[in-house]
Amino acid sequence: MNHITALDPNMFLWETNDVEMYPEKYKIILFELMDIIDVLESNNNKIILKKYFQDELENHYPAIDENSDVTRSIYRFLAKVQDRIIEYPEFSYPNIYSDPLVINYLLSEDFQNEIKILLSALYNYSKNEDDDEELTFVTVGNLRDPGNNFLKLIVADDEKEIISIQNSELLSDFLIRSKRKYEMNPKHDPEYGWGSPFSANKSIAKRMLFNSIISSRGNSQALYFYDNDKEVFIVFRPHTDNVYHAYENDNPNEIPSDIRQYFLKEHPSKKTRKQNGEK
Repeated sequence: MNHITALDPNMFLWETNDVEMYPEKYKIILFELMDIIDVLESNNNKIILKKYFQDELENHYPAIDENSDVTRSIYRFLAKVQDRIIEYPEFSYPNIYSDPLVINYLLSEDFQNEIKILLSALYNYSKNEDDDEELTFVTVGNLRDPGNNFLKLIVADDEKEIISIQNSELLSDFLIRSKRKYEMNPKHDPEYGWGSPFSANKSIAKRMLFNSIISSRGNSQALYFYDNDKEVFIVFRPHTDNVYHAYENDNPNEIPSDIRQYFLKEHPSKKTRKQNGEK
């Protein structure tokens, strides 16, 4: 899956008086942003970042010295990702807004307008993104409700929802998961008279693969997911280059105990409880 990232402008649109009023918050957000750009720099995903915001990212840290490590990190990051940056048109929906709120009405009118243009670009992009693309909005937990994992973009009576990631650790994990690709094993293609041991359609299979986990026991590279509707485990076996084949397994003796215990908490179905010796 191709991953496309949009950065929350509130991470780097700071005024001097804001820094003076909230110095600790400023430092937390600043250093988390440094971790976020380190993750983005080391991956190959595309980034939605207009030239206007690139300039602000470079120049809008009132409490940071020009020769600081932070400044050098930002310059290095922007230099390395130029071929991965997606620009977007100078257009905005007059009444677009988001939930949670991204437009900061304490900022200048120019900043507010630029954030509206960004939100409009994300709204349009989410309408037209390909099946193999995933759009996410990256922010810092101090700016948002940590329990909110989605950003809603609302225009008139329509809304689009994109994933919201709130720290560098979650972003790194998300990017690793996004590289996974599901492919039906050719020998299971019904065209050749074989039945597939895994019957989910491609979009559901992609979601399952994304949310699957690896066992901490042994050296197997298999990933596991629990299908709560069918009450069976899905085993994804690596094929090549982050491509996985899958099959269903309802034999608990063939599923690592840490996997069973994890999904018991996530999906406490009757069958799963029985598999784990629970009543």
